[in-house]
This record gives sequence, C-alpha cells and structure tokens, in this order.
Amino acid sequence: MSTTGTTSTDRPLRAPATAPASSFWRYWTATTVSGLGDAVTAVALPLTAVTVLHASGFQVGLVTAAGYVAWLVIGLPAGVLVQRLPLRGTQIAMDLLRAAAIASVPLAAAFGVLGLPHLVAAALVVSFASVVFDVGNSTFLPAVVPPGQLTARNSLTSATHAANQLAGPSLGGLLVQLLGAATALVTDAVSFLCSAALLRTLPRAAAERPAPNGDRPSFRAQIREGWRYATRHPVVGPCLAEATACNFVCGALMAVVPVFLVRAVHAPAGLVGVLMAAEGAGSLVGAAFTPDWRPASAPPAPWSSARCSAC
Repeated sequence: MSTTGTTSTDRPLRAPATAPASSFWRYWTATTVSGLGDAVTAVALPLTAVTVLHASGFQVGLVTAAGYVAWLVIGLPAGVLVQRLPLRGTQIAMDLLRAAAIASVPLAAAFGVLGLPHLVAAALVVSFASVVFDVGNSTFLPAVVPPGQLTARNSLTSATHAANQLAGPSLGGLLVQLLGAATALVTDAVSFLCSAALLRTLPRAAAERPAPNGDRPSFRAQIREGWRYATRHPVVGPCLAEATACNFVCGALMAVVPVFLVRAVHAPAGLVGVLMAAEGAGSLVGAAFTPDWRPASAPPAPWSSARCSAC
C-alpha cells in the first residue's frame, strides 16, 4: 500500500518478539468459540426460516443474502473504520452486538412474534458486525504474535476455522434436531459472549493503536487506496477475485440447500448439518500444508493474517 500521507496510526500493529504466548492462546480461544457458534448459526438460521416460519425458497434466499450483503457494502470501509477505532474495544462491541441480534431470534420465537423481517434484520446485523470483526481480526493476530511466528500461527487459526466448518454445522444440525431451530441459536449468542469476555482479558497495549493525529488521509482517500492495493496486489488481487466468485456461488447454494434437503429429501436436521459441513474438509487440508509450502527464506507476508474466506 502506498505510504503517501500514511501516519503511525495506519501502520499494521506488530507484537514484540517477547510477546507472551498466553495472549495468542486467549485470542485463539475467543475466535475459535465465536467461529464455532457462527458455524452453528449457518445451519440454524436457514432451518429456522424453513421449519419455524415455513418460508419459501425466495424468502430463505433473502435471509441468506442478508448474511452476505455486508461484505459488498462495507468490506472496504470496514478496514478504514477499524484503523480509526480502538481495536480491542471494537472487537468486543461487535461480539456483544452479534450476541444481542442472535439472542433476539429465540426470544421472539418464545413469545410467538418471530417473523421473516425479524429474521432478515438479525441476519443483517450479524453480517455487518461480522465484517467489522473479521477485518479487525486480520489486524489483531499480528498484534499478539511475534513476526517470526506469524505464518505458523496464521496457519493454526486457518486450520481451526476449517475445523469449525466441519464440526460446527454438524453440531448445529444436532442441536436443531434436539432443541429446535430457534432455540439452537442460543448457542451462538453464548459463544459471542464468551469471545467478548476472553478478548476483554487481552492487554490493551497489545491491541490498541496510537491516538490519531491531524495528518491522517480522509476516509474516502483511504478507501480508494485500499481498493487500489487489493485489486493490484499480485497475490491479494487474485485471492479477492476467487473469494468473490466462490461466495457468489456458495451464497446461492446456501439459499436452496436447506429447502431442498428438508422439503424434497425429508432429511433430518442432523443430516442437513453433516452435509453442509462437508465444505470444510478442503480448507482443513490446505491450512495444514501452508507452513510447508512457504519458502524458508521468505519473510511473513503483511497480508498473511488476512483470511480470504470463501463460503
């Protein structure tokens, strides 16, 4: 990224070489718990639309689209926003916001007032908060891991994310089968609260940026700079294109799979979760081999902590 007009507030945070390992493990536990809850929601939310609201395919598509639209709307602005706010506080706030949005669904269902607009609104809130949280996570990791360990730790977090994609939907399907679709979402709300509590224990100095000063470029200028960097970088650019294509296809698939499995195949919720979990297998294998594929002489790339999450 161009350094024109860049201040200390815009440089990536870097953990000192003596950073305590406990900071990383608390960060890793927080993201793992939150990611597992997300994976449960990936099954429970559409099944709530199908089984509780008896939604049509189009209506399930609206719920699914609400979960993806935030990346299109605020993907780049979120990066600039994260740079301008206290990082740890922003992550905690996004966890609490997602917990409140998800918890409102089973609460409304318990009182018999849950409707499609409520479900779409909850998916939108979770989507927008997740974008800010995920963008912040790509900055948080280098803040708690020394540069020499960044590739290995990033590979571990990627493998954990893939493992969540395998275990989470299966767990979600089982919870839906045992508790009901709306009630199963309580698991996700609790996971966000646990993540917020763990992030709260991280040292503030390891996750906060210096106070902004008057030399910072404008919000719009930083968005333009980020767009140029993302589209012109020889590695980030192709990753962006690939993730966009995969998310487009996977978003369409996620809209029809629950409807097809429940109404056409009459599959139980547990089986729906297992089938939706299969996508995580390839990601798990790729993450496991990442440290071996990077040349030993190559320094950790500045983008290595960013996760191109497809589907």
